[in-house]
Amino acid sequence: HQTRVHNMVALIAAALRRIYLLSARLDTKVYDNEDIRNALLALATNHPPAEIRILLGSNIQPLIQGSHRLITLARRLPSLICLRQLAPGSPDPEEECLVTDSNGLLCWRDGRPKAGYAIGYAPRMARQLTERLDDLWHQSQPIVELRTLAL
Repeated sequence: HQTRVHNMVALIAAALRRIYLLSARLDTKVYDNEDIRNALLALATNHPPAEIRILLGSNIQPLIQGSHRLITLARRLPSLICLRQLAPGSPDPEEECLVTDSNGLLCWRDGRPKAGYAIGYAPRMARQLTERLDDLWHQSQPIVELRTLAL
């Protein structure tokens, strides 16, 4: 997990405008990490108009019931960090991925065997993945249970 977190933080730190994250469940062993949270916060607050899109799979119940750094950050910055869930009936992603500015990407699979790769500059691959994620995003739905109501 440490290598994945290190690569993720490096890609986020190099981003200037946009992050796309696709995750089945925002595994706490990977994503509930202070370095990732701080890198996303820096992007969101230091690079307007930054856009961070987090697309989740079907099992969001643990995120609703528990405490998670990225969920807390998204609740604090809802105009910059958007959370959505794959459309009902869509299969959970087999592969998790992070795409930055249509240039950098990090993809991995936790199955057997574990597999993954990080590429700091791969515009064609990143653009293709961004197009796929855009399609999933437009079919997805907001996660009402994770919103914070301002009073």
